[in-house]
Formats: sequence, C-alpha cells, structure tokens
Amino acid sequence: MDTSAPHLGRHGVITLVTAPADGEVTVVTDNALGEKAPLLARLLAPWARHAFADRLAVPGRAEGGPQGWNGGHGRVVTSMTSSRLARARFLGDLAANKGAAITGPMNAGEARSIAERWVAEEVARSPGEVLCVFTHGSINWMADAEPFPASSDLDLVVVVPKLDPARHRPCKRPYAGLAVEAFYVPREWLVSAEVVLADYRLAPNVVSGKVLFDPDRIVDGLRAAVAPEFARRPWVRLRCLSVRDQALSVIAAFEPSDSLIHVNGVTCLAVRAMAQMALLADLRNPTVKKALVKVRDVLAAYGLAEEHQELLRLLGFAELDDETILRASFHCRQTLDVACDWMRTPFMGDNCVTVHSRPSLDVDVPASVAEGTGREIFLWVESLYAHAMIAIVNDAPPAVMAATRQVYLGDMARIRSATPAEARARMLACRPALERMVGVCDDIVARNARALA
Repeated sequence: MDTSAPHLGRHGVITLVTAPADGEVTVVTDNALGEKAPLLARLLAPWARHAFADRLAVPGRAEGGPQGWNGGHGRVVTSMTSSRLARARFLGDLAANKGAAITGPMNAGEARSIAERWVAEEVARSPGEVLCVFTHGSINWMADAEPFPASSDLDLVVVVPKLDPARHRPCKRPYAGLAVEAFYVPREWLVSAEVVLADYRLAPNVVSGKVLFDPDRIVDGLRAAVAPEFARRPWVRLRCLSVRDQALSVIAAFEPSDSLIHVNGVTCLAVRAMAQMALLADLRNPTVKKALVKVRDVLAAYGLAEEHQELLRLLGFAELDDETILRASFHCRQTLDVACDWMRTPFMGDNCVTVHSRPSLDVDVPASVAEGTGREIFLWVESLYAHAMIAIVNDAPPAVMAATRQVYLGDMARIRSATPAEARARMLACRPALERMVGVCDDIVARNARALA
C-alpha cells in the first residue's frame, strides 16, 4: 500500500502481511513512515479498537525471533487479530475460498455444507483410509438456519480401520472460513450398539450427527439400534459414570506429579467432567469449552443451583470479578501466541494450542462476561492457559519460559493455585466431588422427563 498521492506527497509504504495459517495481519512500514504517523494511526484505528494489539514483552519476540521477523522491509508496527475480524471470518485458507479473504457470517447449514466438501477431499486424498465421517459437538444441536459462531470449530468424527497415534492426531485446520477439527476413532469403537451407548463421546453424536460419508452404512446401521435406547436411564447413568471414571484415572496418574501446570490442567479436566456429567444426565451436549456455562442453567432447572456454586468454589472461581477474568484472559491470549511460536513437541491436548483458539478468547470471554457467565467461561481460559504453558515449558528458551511463567503464577495466585501444594490440594478435592456428582446425576436422571425407563 503506497501512501503517496499527487496532492499529498509521498509519506511512505505500508505493507499488510497475512499469515497463511492464522488470519493475523502484520503491519510493516518502511523507515520513512514513523510509527506514530497520523495517517498510519487513522488506517489502524478501526482494527485497533477491537484488537489485542499488545504482545507479551518476553525475550525472543523482538526482531530475529519468530514474531520479530520482518523480511528486512522495515519496522513491524503491530500485529493483531481482532474479534471483529474473527466474526467476519478472516480466512487463512484463501485457495478454498477462491482468493476471498473475508466472508460474511455463516449459518450451521452452510457449515455442514463446508464439512461435506472437506470430507470429499479427505476421502480422495486417502482412498480406503476413511470408513465414515459424521459431525460431532455443538453443531449437532443447531438447526441449519442458526448462526454458526465464528469462535466455534467444526468438529468431525473420522472412522478409520486402525488408529495410528502419529498420523491420526486431532488438530485444527483452516478450511473455507472454518477451523475443522477431525477426531479419528478406530472401527472397533463402533463395533456394536452396546459399545456406542456406553461411550459418552460417541453416543450423542451417533444419534444426532449428520452423516457425511458412510458407504458401508456403519453409522446408519448403528443409529437405528442406538437411537431407541439412547435416553434409557441405565445407559444415561452409565455414560455419566464413564466420564467420572476417566477423570479419576487422570487424577490418579498425576497425583505424584510436581508439575504445577499439569496438575492445574488436570483440575480443569476434572471439573469439566463434573459439568459434562450433569449435561449428559439431562440429555444435553457434553460440550467442552462452555461446559460450566451450560450446566449452570441445567442445575438451576432442577433446583440444584448450590451444586453449581460448589463447582466454582472447588476451582477457586467463586469470588472472581470481571476485571480479573478479563486480565487473565488477556494474559492467556499472549501466552497462547508465544506457545504457538515455539511449540514443537507433541503432548496430549496440544490440539488447543493453535491460533484457531484465539477467537474463543477474543469473542467468547468478553461475551460471557457481559452475559454474567465470566466465572464459568474462565474454566476454559485456565485450561487453555495451562496447555499453552506446557508447550512453552517443553520448547521455549529458558528466558521465554521464565517470563511467561511469572505472569501465569500471578494469575493462578488469584485462584489460590500458584504453588504445587495448592494445586495438588485443589486437584485431590475433585475426587470426592466427582463421587458427589454421581448422586447429583442420579437425581437429574430420575427426574428428567425426557429420560426413559
């Protein structure tokens, strides 16, 4: 973008650099245009009002580091991704949209159509590897005309003959204005209706998901057997218990750990599991990001609002104010950016350490705070924060790790989980709480009018 004009004279050159994978705009000027030039300020103002323009000031992010590179063309003025651009779907996958960088909001029906295109390409890319594909997660609870949130991923279950942990890792990939996340499952997980009915992750989606590819009628055949039994109380209780058991096994695995960050992440998993248990008991979507947000209304509807408050107290969130939530969310956003720069080593749950998690912080957190559910969405913030920190501890230089850890510990001190002893005590308190939630879920299942005998 040349800012010169015949009647104004030449002021300098501004270059807008888009990162192909993340929808971020980096503004680079030549040395003739000052960082505080009025013209530059006017050009950036519409974005800056909606953006996280500041970066975490840590070693390695200056010129020469992953984010400081400017190709020798001058000064990097700012680099930002705004919530407004997130809502407008700033696309990294230009080819899939015939060169269009920004599209309007889409609805769930359009998202499903995009999923069909993705599946067709995936099947063509790996003949014989994909047995069937169906939609997973929140989209299965949306009508075609409902808006598909810009901060949501398009989750798909991809069934393969045999799972290869190296090749079939879940990851978010930009495609046609969406972040597509494929979860690969082996064929043996869908071997019978009984196996599916007991699986809290698969059963709701086999019943409600849109089948996108199924030449051998694997899902269609199972659905006919699973759907009539899905709401029966014994199966609902069994799915709740499976969530509890999974959370208890993770707590046991990390009980000896001295890693503050890992232990905090396990606590988030355990409390999310409790929220998912109650959602499953009410035959709702066991969502991840907004589990604690959604379960608040479910528990209140059954006269169990105090149980929701107990979950907040368990986390140390009960007294959090909006300012603290937004500040920690901002720090999480900065830490996520650093983690995305440095992450090289795979680890369980690393699929959330991606630029595609930014809209959840840029859009969902402020919206939840405005709606009065800031403490609830903070469960997602803390979980994402922990995963980003794991990536930094694994791969970032010591100086980067030390700087980000200092900020992280300050935020964790607000919820009294900034030392290994505090974190372990909080995690171990989840054990009796998980058992207590079994009784809560039994109560919900017994009173749920939609559940069958």
